[in-house]
Amino acid sequence: MGIHQVFTMPVDKAKTTLRTVINELVEKANTDSRRLRVLEEKAEDLEARVNSIKDMVLQEKKLSGAKLDEISATLKRQENRIASMEKTLDSIVKQFKNVVTVSKIKELETLVDVYNPLKSDFVTREEVERMLAKRS
Repeated sequence: MGIHQVFTMPVDKAKTTLRTVINELVEKANTDSRRLRVLEEKAEDLEARVNSIKDMVLQEKKLSGAKLDEISATLKRQENRIASMEKTLDSIVKQFKNVVTVSKIKELETLVDVYNPLKSDFVTREEVERMLAKRS
C-alpha cells in the first residue's frame, strides 16, 4: 500500500493501516538487526580464528627458526670434526710414508744375516792362502 492511498482513506482505517505499516517496518528493522548481529558474530568468530591461525604461524616460525639455528650449529660442529679428521689423516699418511715396508725389513734381515760374523763363515786371508797353497 502506498502513501497516497493512506492519505485518501478514512482516518480510522488510515490509522490502522499506518500502524500496520509501522509494525511491518519495525519487524523488518528487528529482523535486519538480528541478521546484522548474527553476521557480526560470524565476523568476530572469523576474526578470532584468523588471529589464532596467525599466532600459530608465528609460533611455528619461531620454532622453525630455532630448529634451523640448531641444525646449523650441528652442521658447523660436524664440519669442524671432519676438518680435524682430515688433518689427522694427512698427518697419519705423512707418517706412513716414512715407515719402512715389509720388503725393506726382509732385505735388511738378509743383509744382516749375510754380514753376521757369528752366523757366516768368513775366511781370513791366511786361510785362503793355505787353501791355494794346498791346491798347487
